Amino acid sequence: MKPEDVAEEAKEIKPVDICQWTAERLVKLPKDKALSPNLLGIYKGHWSINSITKWLEERYKNTNNPGSVKMSCCNLLRASIKRASEV
Repeated sequence: MKPEDVAEEAKEIKPVDICQWTAERLVKLPKDKALSPNLLGIYKGHWSINSITKWLEERYKNTNNPGSVKMSCCNLLRASIKRASEV
């Protein structure tokens, strides 16, 4: 997946499913490359779909706008793909 493909693929995903969808894609990337140094300091779970999904849900649990959560997850995934593809 390319960073520019994230928005197109996420179009059909319901906001309630976005954390799971994002986790399914993040787990395919190397953890040390996928997360920024700041997020690596925050993320303490195993690098698995369930752990990442729970972490994302916890991170966005107080956000009342599902569209905002979807946008944030897409931005996180886009940045992670870019970082993972850098040499």
